[in-house]
Amino acid sequence: MNRDADGELNPAESEELRGLNRGPEPPRWLEQRVVDSIRSDGFLASRARKHFGWAWTVVSVSACVFCFGAGVLLRSRSVAIPVEPSGNRYVLFLTHSSSVATSGPTEEIALVQEYSAWAQRQRISGRLIAGEKLKDASLELSGPRGLQEVHAEDTNLGGYFVIAAPNLDAAMVVARTCPHLKHGGTIVIRPIDPTPTGQHDP
Repeated sequence: MNRDADGELNPAESEELRGLNRGPEPPRWLEQRVVDSIRSDGFLASRARKHFGWAWTVVSVSACVFCFGAGVLLRSRSVAIPVEPSGNRYVLFLTHSSSVATSGPTEEIALVQEYSAWAQRQRISGRLIAGEKLKDASLELSGPRGLQEVHAEDTNLGGYFVIAAPNLDAAMVVARTCPHLKHGGTIVIRPIDPTPTGQHDP
């Protein structure tokens, strides 16, 4: 059987139902009771149930959109925006890196992660400008002709950080928090001498 948009029998189906019995036409209340019985068994969906289904779909979609938007908003708020560095600039040379010994790749990875976490905190606070870990091999040039001397295991200088601080005392405070000291290394602080930019009258 087909049903109309309201879940009721269409005229043709009602006519077929009445045609099943060629005797006297059944009373209206009996026909309605049959329809109600069929509906209660789930073969016919009432208008209220259809409307409820549409309403539930709309509410579900709205809830999903709201949760997605709230998740994006919370995620955007949880991301810290770094502060722009300002002040004097200092280079922190991480020396005596051979003292920072690791027993294997696992400890070396953990050590790099510790240095990276420290650098990220300084960057968010507006103190870190740059920083890199250096390889052990180095090439030294000397003399007017640039004579080369290769050092395959130059572990004295392991890396550097460039930071911004109001003065040398503030730079020392930042340097003392670097994990390089905790692991046996040494930090040499060198102020960067700003190069004056020449200004010419037009």
